[in-house]
Amino acid sequence: MSVVFINYPLETFTPTSSGALATILWECCRVAERQGRKPVVLTRTSREAMFPWPATVAIEPPALPAHPALVKTLRAQRRLTGWRHLRHRAYAVRVAHALRREKLEGM
Repeated sequence: MSVVFINYPLETFTPTSSGALATILWECCRVAERQGRKPVVLTRTSREAMFPWPATVAIEPPALPAHPALVKTLRAQRRLTGWRHLRHRAYAVRVAHALRREKLEGM
């Protein structure tokens, strides 16, 4: 069985600027490797160097809009659709596209 770890949208996969979740994902990857598996990690891009995991897919987060009217519109949309943070829906769409592009739908 193959696995894809999808990191939290606000988290990166770096040893220096990430939180505990990135460390947990890193340790899970290392355990899986010892068992002969190679999980894929989907994570947000970072300026910092990421963990040296070869099966990492970096996803560029959507930019926050600069225009105040667009920010208000997106906030209203977020409240109506139930997303917790601004632009998380757009990020989820990017994750879905990355899964299809990398042919990871069955994992």
